[in-house]
Amino acid sequence: MNKLMLPLILLVLALNTSCHYSDRRAVDRLDRAARALYENSKPGSVRVLLDSINPEQLNDFDKSRLAMLTAMARYKSFTPIGSDSLLQVAVKEFEGRGDSLEYISCLLAGVANSEVRNYSRAFMNLRRAEDLALADSNFYYAALAQREQGDIYKSVSLAKEEMEMACAASENFRKANKPEHEKWQIFAKADALKNMHRPNEALELLHAALNDTANMDEAFKRECYYEMSVSYELTRRPDLALKYFNLSGARNPDNVEQLLWLGRMYSYCKMIPEAEECLALAAGKELSHNDSINYFFVKSHICHLKGDYQGAFLNLVPSYNMYT
Repeated sequence: MNKLMLPLILLVLALNTSCHYSDRRAVDRLDRAARALYENSKPGSVRVLLDSINPEQLNDFDKSRLAMLTAMARYKSFTPIGSDSLLQVAVKEFEGRGDSLEYISCLLAGVANSEVRNYSRAFMNLRRAEDLALADSNFYYAALAQREQGDIYKSVSLAKEEMEMACAASENFRKANKPEHEKWQIFAKADALKNMHRPNEALELLHAALNDTANMDEAFKRECYYEMSVSYELTRRPDLALKYFNLSGARNPDNVEQLLWLGRMYSYCKMIPEAEECLALAAGKELSHNDSINYFFVKSHICHLKGDYQGAFLNLVPSYNMYT
C-alpha cells in the first residue's frame, strides 16, 4: 500500500508546488524589470524583458506583479495601458497590503479606466491610490494619482477641481523632491485658470515661469509659448496668439484643427493671404463636424474682410446650421 501511495503523494506535492511557486528564472526577470523601472531605465527595453516572461511559469502573486509592471512600463513610455482586466486582478491580489504594490496597481488601474472614459471607476482607483500613498508617505505616487484625477476633471470641464488637483500634485512632487515634475504642473494650473475664464492670471503664471532661469530647457519653453498663445486668444489678442504660437514651433500642416485655428487668428489680424493658405490646406483633408463649422466660419470672415458680403453670408449659413 505504501508503494502505491508514494507516487500519488509525490504528484499532489508537485501540483501543489506548481500552483504556489514561480519559476525562479521568471521571477529573476520580474525583479530585474522592477529595478529597471525604479531606476528610470528606458521603458521600451523593460517591456522587451517583461514580454519574455511566460505567465504560465508564475503563481498568482507574480502574475499580478507582471501585469502591474507591464502597465507601468507602458505608462512610463506614454503608451495607452489598454485593458484593465489583469490590473483589476492585481488590485484584488494586493488588496490590504497597504504598500507600493497596492497603490501602484490602483494608480495604473485608474489610468486604464480613464483611457476608456470609465471615470467613476477611475476615480475610485485613483483616490484609493492617493490615500494609500499618502498613508505610506510616498508623495511621488500620491502626486501621480492627483495629476491623473486633474486630467479627468479637465475632461469633464470641472475647472475648480482641476486646479485643486494641480496644486495638490505640485505640492506633493515638491515633497517628493521631483522638481521636474513639479515644474510641469505649471501647465495644469494655467489650463485650469483658462477653463475658469481667468486667462490673464494664466498668462501671469506662464510669463513668470518663462522668466525663471531654472526653467530654461527648450521643451519647457516651447510648451510655455504654446500655452501663452491659447491664453492670448482668450484675451482677444490674436497678434500675440500668433507670435507665441510661432515661437512654440508647434505648427503641423497635417493637423486640421490647428490649421483652422491659425486661419481664424490670421483673419482676426486681417492677414488674408495667410488665412486663405490655412483654409486651402485644411480643405484638402477630411473635416469632422466641428472642423466644418470652423471652416465655413473662417471662410465667411475672410469674405467679409474682402468686401464679399454675399460670400460671407453664404458661408455663414452652413456654419450656423451645423452649429445649431
